[in-house]
Amino acid sequence: MVGEVSGSWALILAFAAWSAWKRHQEILAGVGDLVLDRWRGEIRWGPEGKGPVVISLGELSGVEVERDYTTDSDGDPVTRFCLVLSTRDGSRHRLKEWSDAERAEAFRGWLAKTTNR
Repeated sequence: MVGEVSGSWALILAFAAWSAWKRHQEILAGVGDLVLDRWRGEIRWGPEGKGPVVISLGELSGVEVERDYTTDSDGDPVTRFCLVLSTRDGSRHRLKEWSDAERAEAFRGWLAKTTNR
């Protein structure tokens, strides 16, 4: 009986720890592999949000949207909007593209507000 109770408490504590960790990690909706991890204080971009690009929130200096003018497979002009993160050392990381300017700007605004940039 004692073993069953302590096993139940271990399960409850494990779930509570997982829940606390999950609250600190936010997977950004509609962005795919971009993860804002507040617990570790970083933004990760790559397969399943595990890299290869890892940017410390302390090193993040700006969040912006750039316009990219290109052509589609038929040769018609297309404007893409790309999320760009800048760091204090001057590097820039192009992470996500949208065809819709409003969606890109809304996401940029949310990320800038969330990270205070």
